[in-house]
Amino acid sequence: MDNADKYDFYRVSRFLNQPRRVMGCTTDELIPGLVLLITGMCTGWLFTALLVMGSWLFVIKYLKRKYGSAFLLVNLYWYTSQPVSKNALPNTPPSEYKHWRS
Repeated sequence: MDNADKYDFYRVSRFLNQPRRVMGCTTDELIPGLVLLITGMCTGWLFTALLVMGSWLFVIKYLKRKYGSAFLLVNLYWYTSQPVSKNALPNTPPSEYKHWRS
């Protein structure tokens, strides 16, 4: 194995855990942004919707850099009611059995 093949081998594994991106945004950033954009277009408040959408993307990208890429899913599980977390995350334990360990 020469040097070029060796570097290609390691380069592939670096991207396996990266989420799919559309226009530089992951789906959990893009879907709420598109909902805001479509709502703004339907109500005639397009400029305000663009400002809110830009703020949403900035804040979410900042929080994901600070707390990790699964930040939204972890908060969805911990801080929402049982029916929401049960439907959104069916493979996790029920959220009503959460407890703090000391």
